[in-house]
Amino acid sequence: MGEGYPLGDMPPFFHFLFKLVADPMVSAIVFFGFSMMTLSAILVYIFTSVRLIFAWAFDRVIPSFFSNVDPRTGTPYVALISTAILAIIFQALWLFTPLLNYFVFIVTGWGIMTAIAAIAGVLLPYRRKDLFELAPAFARAKVAGIPVLVVLGVLTFIIGVWQAWVGTTPAVAGTIVSEYIIFMAGIYLIGLLIYTASSIYHRVKGIPLELAFKELPPA
Repeated sequence: MGEGYPLGDMPPFFHFLFKLVADPMVSAIVFFGFSMMTLSAILVYIFTSVRLIFAWAFDRVIPSFFSNVDPRTGTPYVALISTAILAIIFQALWLFTPLLNYFVFIVTGWGIMTAIAAIAGVLLPYRRKDLFELAPAFARAKVAGIPVLVVLGVLTFIIGVWQAWVGTTPAVAGTIVSEYIIFMAGIYLIGLLIYTASSIYHRVKGIPLELAFKELPPA
C-alpha cells in the first residue's frame, strides 16, 4: 500500500477499518449487511439493465429482437440472456484485467443520467400536456395544484446532482484521473452515436424513430 501505510496489506475500505475498532460480533453484522447490500444491488442492476435493453429495442434504437417476449411466461428472454452474458464478460474483465478501473466515475454518470430523466419528468406536464393527460391517474395527481410528477422530478433532480457530485469525491472515486473522465464522457458519446445511426437507418426505411417518442408506450 506504500511506505508509511500503517495497516500492512489491509486495504483502507470502511468495513475493514471498522473491524479494527468494533466488537467482533458487531463487525460480523456489518460485514453481513455489506454482503447483502451487494446482492441487492446486483438485483437492481439486473432489473434495470433488462428493462433498458427491452426499451431500446421496443423503440427500435437497437434491433427489435432484443424486445422478444416469451408468450408463455411474458419474460423478455432475449434482454435477460443478453444481460447475463454481458455480466459474465464484465465479471471476467473485472477479475483479470484493469479495464473496469475506467468505470470509477460510474456513480457520477448514473447521477447525471438520473438528473436528465428528472428534467424530462418536470417538463412533461407543461411541454406535452396531451401526453400527460393520457397518463394513469396516479401520475396525473396533484399536490397544491402542482403535478406529483413535477414534485418527484425536482426531488429526483436534486438527488441526481448530489449523486453526481458524490461520485467525484475521493471517498468514492479516489484520485481524479483525466482518462477515466474521458472514458465516462465517451459512454455518453457512444449512446448518441448509436441513436443517430439507428435514426438515420430507420428514416431511410421510412420509419422515423422520433415518432416512437411522441406518444406514451403501452402499459
